[in-house]
Amino acid sequence: MFAVGIVAPAAAAHALDPPASAIWEQPTLELVETRAHRLPPGYALGGAAISADGNRLLAWSVNGAELLVYDQAPDSPRRLPGTHRAAGAAFGDSSSIAVLNINGALSTLALDGSVASGGRVFRASDIRSAVGGVNGWWALTGAVAGNSTELHFAPAGGTSDSTRVLLLLPRPERRFLATAESDALVTLRDPPHTVWRIAADGRVIASMQPDRLSTVLSESEHPSSWKALSAFPLGAGFVQILADVSSDGRVIVTYGARGEPLAHRHLEAPFGFVAVGSVPSRTVVALRTLEHGELVVYSWCWLPCESS
Repeated sequence: MFAVGIVAPAAAAHALDPPASAIWEQPTLELVETRAHRLPPGYALGGAAISADGNRLLAWSVNGAELLVYDQAPDSPRRLPGTHRAAGAAFGDSSSIAVLNINGALSTLALDGSVASGGRVFRASDIRSAVGGVNGWWALTGAVAGNSTELHFAPAGGTSDSTRVLLLLPRPERRFLATAESDALVTLRDPPHTVWRIAADGRVIASMQPDRLSTVLSESEHPSSWKALSAFPLGAGFVQILADVSSDGRVIVTYGARGEPLAHRHLEAPFGFVAVGSVPSRTVVALRTLEHGELVVYSWCWLPCESS
């Protein structure tokens, strides 16, 4: 059986313990809160990223070009001006940020606020979301013919001429995008909440889907209000959150290395994962909405940690 524990710094503020009869045949995912950063009032988060060492957070809004950079201390963020609204961003080296704008152009933004011009890496000019991977950038476009969206891949160091259109997917507003090593993870927001792992050549490597959730969802007052959030890789496994948009209900679903569902856990907590750090840093970032919005950094571990 599988269980998830969420632990606050220095104390178990919210722990989810398995039944006494649990048989620990599957790995257990443990999440430990390490710090939280408050977002500005009314901030509409477009996305977030975490540096390779886990020490810095980056956030961008759906409403403006400005980016926020948080250091480890929970002080006010540095505000960096952008040239266009970001569709995605990622930390480069220790002093720079790569920003993929909604118009398909990639620029480099130094932490001191200076901007280096970059070239256009996507021909499409309506990028809805984008993520940088180890071998290039992935992007989902806005609606094209038939109210569909295209999944694009731009190899590192390439130009818009080397961009490849890999897949045509329905309803651009109902997809989430992340990366897993050199591949993309595309999550379907609505049932059946499928996650596809897609290679740079367009092959679907794995298709993941939550299992045995009918009981949890049928007990909800609004079964249709459950929506999937973006899936992310955690080491050799994957994690996905289903959110009840009418309440604080959440279901954490975990998958194995081949995409097989391991288990799920139901809890009441208003949060959802928005970014994952490097494997050595063992960090994952969530957006939590209590009295105010905040970005929360968790350390993660597949128990027993010594063998993960």
